[in-house]
Amino acid sequence: MSKGLSAPTKRLGYSALFVAVSSILLTACGGGGGSGVASTTPPSTAIPKPPATPNPIPNPTPPAPSKPTEPTYQDVTTEKRTEENLSDLQKPALGMGMDLKVRNWHPSNKEEKVDLKETDLAKLDGNLTTQPYDKQILDNLKNSKSIQDQANRERTAITDNTKRDNKNKTEAEIKALVDKIIDDKALELAKAEYNKVKIVNNTKTGTGSDFEHVRFGHHYLPTYRVLDIQNKIAKNGYDGGLYYEGKDPSKELPESGSVTYKGSWDFMTNAKNGGKYSDFDTLDRGGDRRSLISPDENSVKKHSSEFNVDFGNKKLTGTLKSEKANSTDTKTRYNITAQLYGNRFRGSATVPESEKSKTTEHPFTTDAKDRLEGGFYGPKAEELAGKFLTDDSSVFGVFGAKQEQKNNNTKYKTILDARIIGAYQTGNGGANKDLVASFESKELNNFGDARKLVLGSTVIDLVATGDKVTSKDGKKTITVEKPVATNKAGESTVLKDKLTVHVCCDNLQYMKFGWLTFGSETQNENNAVFLQGERTDKNMPTTGTAKYKGSWTGYLLGAKGTGGTATGQASSAAFDVDPANRFADFDVDFGKKSLTGKLSYKDDKQTTKDVFSITDGKIDGTGFTAKANTPDLNKGGFKPDSANTFGNPIHIKDAEVKGGFYGPDANEMGGSFAYKNNNGNNAAVVFGTKKQEVKK
Repeated sequence: MSKGLSAPTKRLGYSALFVAVSSILLTACGGGGGSGVASTTPPSTAIPKPPATPNPIPNPTPPAPSKPTEPTYQDVTTEKRTEENLSDLQKPALGMGMDLKVRNWHPSNKEEKVDLKETDLAKLDGNLTTQPYDKQILDNLKNSKSIQDQANRERTAITDNTKRDNKNKTEAEIKALVDKIIDDKALELAKAEYNKVKIVNNTKTGTGSDFEHVRFGHHYLPTYRVLDIQNKIAKNGYDGGLYYEGKDPSKELPESGSVTYKGSWDFMTNAKNGGKYSDFDTLDRGGDRRSLISPDENSVKKHSSEFNVDFGNKKLTGTLKSEKANSTDTKTRYNITAQLYGNRFRGSATVPESEKSKTTEHPFTTDAKDRLEGGFYGPKAEELAGKFLTDDSSVFGVFGAKQEQKNNNTKYKTILDARIIGAYQTGNGGANKDLVASFESKELNNFGDARKLVLGSTVIDLVATGDKVTSKDGKKTITVEKPVATNKAGESTVLKDKLTVHVCCDNLQYMKFGWLTFGSETQNENNAVFLQGERTDKNMPTTGTAKYKGSWTGYLLGAKGTGGTATGQASSAAFDVDPANRFADFDVDFGKKSLTGKLSYKDDKQTTKDVFSITDGKIDGTGFTAKANTPDLNKGGFKPDSANTFGNPIHIKDAEVKGGFYGPDANEMGGSFAYKNNNGNNAAVVFGTKKQEVKK
């Protein structure tokens, strides 16, 4: 909220909170109607007809017509959605990585084998501007014996100088200052060495260099060595990791037809005592003391990947190959088969039968059965990427590819909506202040499942149960504690503070919406509303009409007042998630491709008041656009404070509404709008509804 403005808190409405701009709001959102509670209006009593008389009175006054009785509605009956039980390996992520393995070969403490474990996988945050494993490599290098020896050579002189310049400090304080100087020096030396010898291998094939939405490959330091006789540790090899990572998970896919993708792939192996293969260069004990990686394969000019995606039948097939310098000598290492799920795919990487017995030639002899997962990236599925781990945990592979040739005649369909709209900030906005600005709409990442909120490597289950979850009256509140500052691959996490999620509603299975509070709930917060929905894939109605009822949540801010006690003050209203007292009511005509509706709330006197009318709705495919307006100013506008003592009425004019129909048979519908006007009137609103049927 704006700084420098203050006003007493004014409460109005059942549980809505109306305040001046700089007042602290007890957040959140709203909804009602279709949340499983039937909506009724008591029928009016008809005026009885007068009794018949022999001599009727001339020109009698006719009886008043009966007021039509509004039907009693209930949610349409739908099949309950079940949660898929996926392994951690098959759960979608923006990216995955694994650290390269180095085996301890000290004769008195020898490891026989270092396998690739699922628990070693690191979920990545989709940030393509930094390199995964940078922090790990740099920290290990800084703490290495050679760097520490260099940094400590001048410790005596540094200590003497520090004592001379800080005569009033204790020995402990002096030591802390010296340690800090030595640590900074070690970091400086490590960075110089790191920049000289690090290898970033994700563009080696040429195909990786022009990817826009994904990257994949190795990032490592080839000079890793640890020799600690006292602790019986002897290691040498590569320090770093293998990974794939993507941004902008696709929200539109081709409606039908097949598309070819071409690219490359990379891999790493376990490290086992005596491990070596005739197809690989193992002079430095690769496969034995360290993981083998793609560049170790002899005479290979390219590790190529090629995929055919049948979007109509939701199937993906492909191959991962080693192409030797002699182009006629190409070996298929894995055949890929997968099923599409939204913008993700899951399946297997299987080894050709003829290669499974060649255990002395190469490590590609074991399948990854139901252990492959990936997804499409870019607005229109321009690129794909994924990973797999073999059944015996001996090979971890990553791959990426892009559409070989764009077909301008391809028809695309929107498969999901996911967006966040900034509401207001308190204090300095907290650690996540830059995630979204007030009254601005921003796309959220999503893996085709409206029940999962994706914030980088943090994925929040919106239908979860447990200690950090409370449910009441169709509203669920989920608390996510502040995560660690970096993920396992050393990337900064997107979620940087505690998060409280208020989500609506229990009866909505293919869409979710609600209110997010990043921060402490009382100060230095960033508040926002969000909406996610899986667009109707089949049986979208094209004729007939339907009633939809549900709930909404949002935040409104008005212009500053100019008269009396309202001078310099701005009205505001936060409507929390409250399905019993926030109502969304829509009438849809599928034949005319139109819709109208309204958003209302129940005040503290149990009076229902309209906040927005939704008009000029136009349906296009499974989506729609419309206009949202508060009551016209000549009708008073929307007054958060009925006495109008805290600024002007709020006036939102023709806010652009975007929304869609979700789930089978378009049984759910919702939308959002962000409104930011130079005159000081602003709004951030989301709503969700369910199709209704007349209660019998």
